[in-house]
Amino acid sequence: MHSRNYRFLTMACLLALGIFLAAAHNRAVEQNQSSAAEKVIRTILSPFQSAIHAVRGAGSGVSESMRTRGRLLRENKALRGKVSRLYMENARLREERKENQRLRIGLEFKKNYPMRLLSAQVIARGASRLHETCTIDRGSDDGVWQAYAVITPQGLVGQVLTSDAGVAEVLLLTDQSSGVGAIAQRSRVNGICQGQHTGYLVMNYLDKNADVKAGDMVVTSGVGKVYPKGIPIGCVTRIKRTDGFVKSAEIKPAVQFDRLEEAFVIIKGIGE
Repeated sequence: MHSRNYRFLTMACLLALGIFLAAAHNRAVEQNQSSAAEKVIRTILSPFQSAIHAVRGAGSGVSESMRTRGRLLRENKALRGKVSRLYMENARLREERKENQRLRIGLEFKKNYPMRLLSAQVIARGASRLHETCTIDRGSDDGVWQAYAVITPQGLVGQVLTSDAGVAEVLLLTDQSSGVGAIAQRSRVNGICQGQHTGYLVMNYLDKNADVKAGDMVVTSGVGKVYPKGIPIGCVTRIKRTDGFVKSAEIKPAVQFDRLEEAFVIIKGIGE
């Protein structure tokens, strides 16, 4: 009986509360205001709505951040690829410019040289174990034969050691077995220039009173008829006294052999 009365009382209270809330809601609607129930519910739910909004905003921010990061990574990768291509293109253009400069100098040199020159490309270095040599892409098919002189616009390279159909091996001036008649341009002192293992040359058989000084330019003398007269050999760097009667001069070659890429073979001999 007590339980039944309690349930009846509870239902009566809830009914009364419902009637009260309905009446309050109707009055609020007529007055264009929020009802008390709505205010209570809004108050109760407000923290949960704020939390849901915050979580949703954070999720949206993370998603946008991930999209932005992905886009930036793709753009960065594309830019790195573009920079790499531009770097390679720039290197290629610089190389072409340097090659064009060398070719222009070589063409002008060939045009003004008094003898017939055949242009050649250096295609290998040190082909022989016994000598300091380089290999050029010209041979007997091009009219290149043994003992022909090889030069550049800067000076003397050496002479042809062997010649095959399409290639020739050139004995460099710096080889120890190489020798060339030389003359100091300033004083007209004669001597023999020979290669050294150091990459320098030495002008031997100079009289102890020979007027040769550091800075003097040394050129071919024409003696021996292998090299035409007047081709630059190199510049005197210092004088060495071997004994009381003779002295020698160390010479830095005019040609930078480690950078040799093109050369000319003198096809015509002296007097032709």
